[in-house]
Amino acid sequence: MGIATCWVAAAWGLDRWGRKRPAPVLPFSAIIVAGCPARPDGSPSPALQRRVETALHLARQHPNVYLVFTGAGQPYSEAAVARTLAISLGWPSTKILHEESSTSTFENAREAAALLQGTSLPGAVIVVTDSWHLLRCTFVFRRFFDHVQPWGCPAPAPWRGSLREVAVLVIYGLRGWLH
Repeated sequence: MGIATCWVAAAWGLDRWGRKRPAPVLPFSAIIVAGCPARPDGSPSPALQRRVETALHLARQHPNVYLVFTGAGQPYSEAAVARTLAISLGWPSTKILHEESSTSTFENAREAAALLQGTSLPGAVIVVTDSWHLLRCTFVFRRFFDHVQPWGCPAPAPWRGSLREVAVLVIYGLRGWLH
């Protein structure tokens, strides 16, 4: 089997694994939305919109949960755009935490953990991201949280993201960020 075939098979497997929908582990205290670029005009990209809407769907079933948005960005931070969207869709601002300094999945996890560390919230979290990105998020977030429930959003055309993700997983593995 050639490298290209293995690459495509791994990309397909990443997306398929991320589409599984196990019931959330309870009790969880926060739903963390992994950072995703906003549009240059400050509106959410389709992927960010999908992630926020998925997180809100889960949160509305558990109204005591906090939403945590992560991600930097210029001129509009991913976290700020996600926060604004969640509020416009009816989620109370008092149940939102966000950080605007992270620029990678590893930093998303580290900064979200630091943000939640100062609260009285328990350590179980749900992490929401695109289905092809979910495996890496799961590994990375487990470095910082005791209990992580992954939740993938199916992307309409996952191939571009999942093909890139195979390479990024290799890089994260070489850096020792997966375990």
